[in-house]
Amino acid sequence: MVLLLMYLITLSGNFLVITVVRINPKLHTPMYFFLSNLSVLDICFSSTIVPRLLINTLSRDRSISLLGCALQMYFHLSSGANECVILAVMAYDRYVAICMSLWYMNIMSRMVCAYIAIGSWGSCFINAAIHVGLAFHLPFSSHLTVVSIYYGTILSLYLRPHSAYSPEVDKVVSLIYTAVTPMLNLAHRTNAPYSPVRPIGQKIRYSIIALAQKIIRQRYSTIQRYANVNK
Repeated sequence: MVLLLMYLITLSGNFLVITVVRINPKLHTPMYFFLSNLSVLDICFSSTIVPRLLINTLSRDRSISLLGCALQMYFHLSSGANECVILAVMAYDRYVAICMSLWYMNIMSRMVCAYIAIGSWGSCFINAAIHVGLAFHLPFSSHLTVVSIYYGTILSLYLRPHSAYSPEVDKVVSLIYTAVTPMLNLAHRTNAPYSPVRPIGQKIRYSIIALAQKIIRQRYSTIQRYANVNK
């Protein structure tokens, strides 16, 4: 319910901003034009994640189709990247208004603002399409292994309780994300279908994954042992 309330507040607040800027002629300025764009992006950005999250919370079936996953990733990436660009443009708009006030209306004319907005939206949509298209042509098993090990070790290093601190565990964790993950990345690249060294890459991949699994089991057993001692 809290998540739904936050989502409704986000939608209503941003729709209110868009409506007020639209109907009030005094707000037809570059700053409020980009602010309206930012409100649209906030709505899109929230709507790519929150509705699906609410469905997963209320439903037992939390699966998602490959197409649905691709679309969610596409609109999330494009909205997030576009939001960063619009924020940078708004900062530039304020810079021009303060430091070049006499030329402000010439530099930030309606035509210029329209071109900036079109360029921002278009480039971010194209950028997201390229990333999603390339991502969904990759083999996912080795890549997800690398991501899980890399971020899992970092999270366990920085989010663990102070009572579980151990120099020996730190050494093992540091070894995993500084040595094991680069080896897994190497195995992933050499195992690609277009790689001329794919047979060798497969052997390297299986050996490295087995080594990583062994190290992870040792790490968790060490953490568990130190946690039991500190109880």
